[in-house]
Amino acid sequence: MVTSLIKHERIETTLPKAKELQRIADRMITFGKMGTDHGQTLAKAYVREPKTTIPKLLSLAERFTQRNGGYTRIQKMGHRYGDNAPMAVIEYIDGPHDLKYEIAVRALAATETGQSTLSQKAQEAFTKHVEKRKAGGLTEQALRADINREIARLANKLETRL
Repeated sequence: MVTSLIKHERIETTLPKAKELQRIADRMITFGKMGTDHGQTLAKAYVREPKTTIPKLLSLAERFTQRNGGYTRIQKMGHRYGDNAPMAVIEYIDGPHDLKYEIAVRALAATETGQSTLSQKAQEAFTKHVEKRKAGGLTEQALRADINREIARLANKLETRL
């Protein structure tokens, strides 16, 4: 599973598996941050496809050079139909397709189009997350482009319903 997480940066699995995987995934980033052959050798013990995942792991490790831990996030997603198992999404944080960022963009786009309103607490939480992303290198133009893309998606979704 750690190979899939490194390759795709986000996977959906059951909550107990995600919690177990979080420990290993954070350790893998630590091995990548070592920047030595020894770190790569330790990482190879966990992955199934080292030729493709080790270079991706090293690029992920570069993203987390200023961070001392907490490289992954688990987002609970409800229960699976059939056996009612608790499901979750585990992902590496601060990526281009960060789940928390996507939720913030969707909420801001829905607010701009008038499809929903946000409570003051939700607005502050979304603004705080977007400000953290800006501090990490997100530009105002990129944020505006993401919001406009989501507005277009919402408009397209509305047109297909009619």
